[in-house]
Amino acid sequence: MRIVKIFRRMEATCFLWKPVVLPTFTKGLLDRVSYRQCNLLSRSHVGSRYYRIQVFCSNSSSTSSKDEILDQRFLQLLKQNATRKAYDLVLSHVSSGEQLEESFRRKFIKKLSSAGRADLGYELYRAFFSTSESCDPTLLLSIWKTVDRQQHSPLVERIIEELEGWLNSSLKEESPSASEEDGKYSVGVQVCVQLCSYYIQQGNVARSLSYVYRLQSMKPWVNTSTVNKLLSIYSKAKCLQGLYATIEMKKRCNIASDSDTNTLLAGAFVKEIHFVTGAVSMETLPKPLPEVAFVGKSNVGKSSLLNLLVNNYSIAYTSKTPGKTQQLNYFIVNRSQEDKKFFLVDLPGYGYARVSKEMRDKWVDLIRDYLEHRKCLKVLFHLIDASQGLSQEDRYFIEFLLTSNVLDRYHAVLTKMDKCTKSKDVIVKSIQSELVALGFPFEVVIIPTSVKQRWGSEDLWLALKPLLLDKKSSSRPSA
Repeated sequence: MRIVKIFRRMEATCFLWKPVVLPTFTKGLLDRVSYRQCNLLSRSHVGSRYYRIQVFCSNSSSTSSKDEILDQRFLQLLKQNATRKAYDLVLSHVSSGEQLEESFRRKFIKKLSSAGRADLGYELYRAFFSTSESCDPTLLLSIWKTVDRQQHSPLVERIIEELEGWLNSSLKEESPSASEEDGKYSVGVQVCVQLCSYYIQQGNVARSLSYVYRLQSMKPWVNTSTVNKLLSIYSKAKCLQGLYATIEMKKRCNIASDSDTNTLLAGAFVKEIHFVTGAVSMETLPKPLPEVAFVGKSNVGKSSLLNLLVNNYSIAYTSKTPGKTQQLNYFIVNRSQEDKKFFLVDLPGYGYARVSKEMRDKWVDLIRDYLEHRKCLKVLFHLIDASQGLSQEDRYFIEFLLTSNVLDRYHAVLTKMDKCTKSKDVIVKSIQSELVALGFPFEVVIIPTSVKQRWGSEDLWLALKPLLLDKKSSSRPSA
């Protein structure tokens, strides 16, 4: 005996308690059904009309019909805003010993929570999971997202306690293999992100960061979307430690960036940027702030890289003609935030340019004076064209650097990596070996970038970490 529910229209439903004649292929499919409910949709010719039928296996017919009737009454009460009565209805049904299918349990909990009664949703959840060892993190997350934290802060604390207990008991392995149950660890990533958000809003930075670090042990299940959510969370909270912890976790997990990642990174670190002045001599430099300078030969892509860093392709003028930057262009970042503002400085290019030798010599002297005497210079990015390698002009500049006092602030940046035929690792090792041969007393940090493919900016921001996290940078440095 099967129960067959027949639909002619969405609003017209009737039940047949006797067998109906089904097509041969449908009968064979029904004979192979072993699970409790088969959502089989077919067409059967009854009389002269076609009907859409949904067939339930006989061993669950009674339970299914009762669950559906309960569901209809429950939804009617919710429409009447009688959430307490809806809760009591389900609770009395369960308390009477009636079986309730898993799908209906989840539906009732979610509906109560989304109706503004997360407290009733949680109480119903606890009625279904009566033992403290039982936990459904997915349901807990859905309840948590609907909680009014001002009215139900104790409820939030109970949910967090259960979720943290689930993380500690169910995800004990430090480095799970990819063959582990995907669903469990995917939910674990969601829980960690939610806990990061909660604790940073509570002002508990250390506790929030602990869950970012924990994500590293779930590497196969962390993706670009996870990273972007964390960047958004810490950007809104204006938490630089969280931003840097997210970037470092992303690199350790080898997660690719997308356009949203670059936009979120730039928006997190750069709230505003303005052109200040174009200095043509040391006397015309602006009042000192922490400074980050970009230097390299003409047409190496300094202005383009600066635009990539701040995700603003109109802030620094770019040109295919070498030598267009003919002064020290100053851009102030976060001008209205006293403890976070600093300068980005676009220096004139050395080497080939369509200007007179006298003008080129003047630029070289200005760059040399700036690097030797500008004490507020915190980071120096030396741009090298990766498609051509170290040029003779680059070597002359490096020889000068080796006699200066700015080596501790030096970072080599490889531009135009998209034009290279060799792998990134091979190019980086080659440039590193050349720098050591030229006399560098330490292993230089080399940052590969591609403006065309829009990657590399996160490594530039990592290089700025000591500057941006240094509390002393808020005080005005000496010139």
